[in-house]
Amino acid sequence: MFFNGSANPAQLKALRHALEAYCERYAITKDEERNAAAEMVMAIFSRGVISHDEIMAGMETVRATRATVDHGKPQAAPF
Repeated sequence: MFFNGSANPAQLKALRHALEAYCERYAITKDEERNAAAEMVMAIFSRGVISHDEIMAGMETVRATRATVDHGKPQAAPF
């Protein structure tokens, strides 16, 4: 799918629900962390991922990737 820089109402709903679910799952309440999570949602969406489940899977992949650095030693991810 080609990303044209906009989202229709159904896509906005999926994006919002994915962000809310992710923030609830990881107890994200600080604006800075929520904004970072929102940027992650938009980055995934801009690659053509549009369903709630696919967005959530993409966010979990990013989180897991960011949490495992420094030769495989887990570190706290910012989101």
